Amino acid sequence: LHPMWSITDRSCSISELADQLGTTVRALRHYEKLGLLQSPRTAGNWRVYGTRERARAEMIVVLRKAGVPIASI
Repeated sequence: LHPMWSITDRSCSISELADQLGTTVRALRHYEKLGLLQSPRTAGNWRVYGTRERARAEMIVVLRKAGVPIASI
């Protein structure tokens, strides 16, 4: 997990997650569309990211920044 997060952190929105990871909302939506990332939805159909989802998203972002192709993730 990223050092700024703790196990007790609550869920965050897609825009908050993108800001925390230094990526874009569009990229996170793309990873979800490809099946690399999943996010539970609220009753209003908003994406929410908890500790597990954030850790997975961080791993994807780190690997992409390192040049790992999406097909290899």
